Amino acid sequence: MQIIGVDSHGPWFFELDGEACVLCDGQRGGYPIIDGEGLLKQAWALLPEP
Repeated sequence: MQIIGVDSHGPWFFELDGEACVLCDGQRGGYPIIDGEGLLKQAWALLPEP
């Protein structure tokens, strides 16, 4: 799952694939997300069932 957001400094990307959960801004590299697996579960819970 990829979540894309934008702030006053530009775009931010949350890469959540269950193994590697990273926040990156496209210019300065990536940062590990604390409890990325928990964030992934919460994000999936927000989406409707197929």
